[in-house]
Amino acid sequence: MKGLSWICVVLCAALLLTGCQWDGISTEELLEDFDGFLEQLSQSQLTKDTALIGVQTYGEDAYAGGYFADCVRQTGRDVIFGGASIQERFLHCYGSITTESGEATVRIRLNGKVIFPETGADGKFDTELHLEPGENYIMVDYDHFSGNVEMTCEYAEG
Repeated sequence: MKGLSWICVVLCAALLLTGCQWDGISTEELLEDFDGFLEQLSQSQLTKDTALIGVQTYGEDAYAGGYFADCVRQTGRDVIFGGASIQERFLHCYGSITTESGEATVRIRLNGKVIFPETGADGKFDTELHLEPGENYIMVDYDHFSGNVEMTCEYAEG
């Protein structure tokens, strides 16, 4: 998927630099269509609703929405939000992890970089994200976890 994303970015850059139009389709329209195609293709990386440990609700797209999990000794990973895009996005993600046993960790992959939002003693986390063009995913890793995970991701001003 990473190789495909870079090929797509190079193709888009070439189209932008040439400023070409095909049959009355502007470069901007072509890029919007291409970005939509990339987003659809990248949705295969998100955990399917039937396989989710928790329950997910989408906002305006696959990058925003809500998530709730009530777990008893769960192990696995839910890839909840994100995708591949040529657009940059700014998100505000916040929530809480209430642990009875085991471990649950929010994990965010920003292209090749992985970050873990800091969780306070009360289990709450709050982070602002700048998603650059490429592949960006927000997930929760579970290791024999019992407890609750709540998360909300909303668009923020950049």
